[in-house]
Parts: sequence; C-alpha cells; structure tokens
Amino acid sequence: MFNPASRQNWNEFQWEKEIRKDELRINRYFQALRVCLDLPGEEEMIFKRLMSQQDLVPTGVEWSQQSLSEFYAQHDEEDEENPPDDFCHRAGYDLLRQLDRQAREWNVVFAAGLRSSFLREGLALTCRFGKLLSRFSNFIEIDDPEMRALKISLGKRVLADLNDIFGSLNMMMRRQKALQGPLMTIADNLQHVREATVDLLEELRNGDKK
Repeated sequence: MFNPASRQNWNEFQWEKEIRKDELRINRYFQALRVCLDLPGEEEMIFKRLMSQQDLVPTGVEWSQQSLSEFYAQHDEEDEENPPDDFCHRAGYDLLRQLDRQAREWNVVFAAGLRSSFLREGLALTCRFGKLLSRFSNFIEIDDPEMRALKISLGKRVLADLNDIFGSLNMMMRRQKALQGPLMTIADNLQHVREATVDLLEELRNGDKK
C-alpha cells in the first residue's frame, strides 16, 4: 500500500524520477498487453508481470501486499476528485486552452491531409497531444505551496513533451511538404505556449528563493 510519508519533502528531481518511472510503467503495460491480450485473466497477468519488475514499483508502495482490485479501487477514488472551482482562473489555464486548440487543429490536418502511409506517425502525434493536455492540466491543478517541487517537475515534463511534438511536426513537414503551412502555424502557436511555460517555471523557482 502507498505510504504518503515516503514522499514528503521530495525535491523536483525526485519527483521527476518518479514521473519517468510512471511513464516507463505505461510503456511496459502496452508491451505486455500485446502478449496477454484476450487471454483469460489478462489484467491480472499484466499486473503481476509489471509488479515483478522492481524498476516499475512506485516509491513508497508495497505492491506485494496489494491486489489488482485494491489497486483499481485506489485509483478510482483518486479519479473521483473534481477540478477546483477556480481552475479556469489559475495561471496557465489560457495556455491549456491554446494547447487544446492546437491539438484540434492537428487532428483536422491528420484527418484531411496526412498521407495514409503516415497513419502510424499521425496516431502517435495525436496520442502525444493527449498526454500533453493531461500533463498540463495536472500542472495547473497543483496549487499547494508544499507541492511546488512536484509542480516544477511536471512543468519540466511538459517542456519535454512539447519538444517531442516539435520533432514530430518537423519530420512531417519534411516528408509531406504540402502540409508545411498548417503545421508551421501549429508549431508557432506551440512555441508561444513553450515560452510562457518557461516563464511560469521561472516564477515557481523564484518563489522557492523568497
């Protein structure tokens, strides 16, 4: 079971390490899913497979004492939390909306203009946008001064996710030159989000120095 005390007073680097571990756990899940898909008890098989890998075990959690049903119950309870009432007034909310617009613009380009031979790359980029939106939403939602280190680490991962998207957009512009115009517009708008996120992170770090 999770021990909250194990994460008290973590710095941003400890949080970032844990976030990377969470991403690795997701990647390994989908690798295991290909092997276990449609087998009897596939979820239990995947759960046991993942929890047998020590590098996937979250810090402060005793997986050996937790069943799959307990795991889902714990996360369902967390998912029941609603966004705070002032969410739309928090710093960065306008950037989240901009990200949402650019994700929709990309999906229009994907559906209307991307070559069928790039289907896999297009779907991957759509997933990256979804991941980015989720990450940025979490970044905005954290408003506890004692969790500033976690917020900074999430902001750093947002920048890394944006860099991945820039790489994908640049690759597609090179391989399908007819899409350079709309893809460049998306990239320019995302660059604004990136610069503003850097400013937000700088403000958070300055807050640590006060």
